Amino acid sequence: MNDKILFYLVAAIFGVAGGFIGSLIAPWVHWGVEKRRQRQARRRELIRSCRSMLSTEIDKKTFRDTEVYSQLRPHLYKVVIDELERDESAETLKENAGRIEDFKQSLLEDIARIESEWILI
Repeated sequence: MNDKILFYLVAAIFGVAGGFIGSLIAPWVHWGVEKRRQRQARRRELIRSCRSMLSTEIDKKTFRDTEVYSQLRPHLYKVVIDELERDESAETLKENAGRIEDFKQSLLEDIARIESEWILI
């Protein structure tokens, strides 16, 4: 009889301890999942905003001054950053009028790379 009581007492203690530990771990796991979901949503919105902006007639200087660029800049390749941040004189701008599409193309390629690294596609 004494062994039966001890068995049920140990089972009850383990059940309460397991429930207590589970009630601590479950919210932590849920928080981690929700944090990742929100980060991915912010990243998707950043990529969408950048692509939307590049679909307009925007030039390098105007794009550099946007919040989107400042958020995206840490993730871009140095070559793309150098191209975007290089100041050009008025004469150079006239000579390179067609290069606006070059800057957009290289930026779009780097955005595609970032999107792939962030596993958004």
